[in-house]
Amino acid sequence: MSQFHFKQFSIVQTNSAMKVTLDACLFAAYIARESSAPEYVLDLGMGTGVLGLMLAQAFDAHITGIELDSDACRDAHTNIEASPFSNRVRVLQADIRQWRDTRRSDLIVSNPPFFTAHLANPNKQKAMARHNNHLPFSELVGSIQRHLHPNGEAWLLLPRSELHALEACLEKTDLTVHTVVYVRSKTTKPPHRVFVCLTFEKKRSNNDDQDVKEDHICIHNNSGYDEKFIELLKPYYLKL
Repeated sequence: MSQFHFKQFSIVQTNSAMKVTLDACLFAAYIARESSAPEYVLDLGMGTGVLGLMLAQAFDAHITGIELDSDACRDAHTNIEASPFSNRVRVLQADIRQWRDTRRSDLIVSNPPFFTAHLANPNKQKAMARHNNHLPFSELVGSIQRHLHPNGEAWLLLPRSELHALEACLEKTDLTVHTVVYVRSKTTKPPHRVFVCLTFEKKRSNNDDQDVKEDHICIHNNSGYDEKFIELLKPYYLKL
């Protein structure tokens, strides 16, 4: 599908290697519900711009997206300019490892490269978008530390299998896991994705998980979409 239509904007994805996914939309909708009126939002790896535009619909915030791939950047620019939020959303073509901003963000979001242990995709664009050889967790976390406001939140969308790798990476940083949301496609399936919220709160010991907030989302039930899924996506999806 070259275009994906939402209630208040549309996503052209002709050039971008990675298309709009249900998980990404659910991720943005969940953040929109949980976060409290950020003024400045940073989207690391903006892709087509879907996260940034969903958050622009939810918050009256200034949103900056950083995207390395020129084709994805072109799609994001097209989508931003065609949206009602073009006066406060922008995309910059840059490498997040090198990009710097003097202003720290209240909210950072990222749907980063997936699958550290899997074979790289033969398509170079998709390989960059899906595998974190180009952007390991250490680099992503370093960028978050540089750009996150001391009282801010950073949200990451990851495969469930990558959670422990992220936690190991955080051990030598000032960031800690505040919330983990486990996402499964059906009640009978194990979680396939996690939404992870990082903050600069006081570090816990390695064995102290009692203060980590947990939530669970199931996308489908026996009759269709789960009620929680519908509640989260209804402000955005045309057919809900």
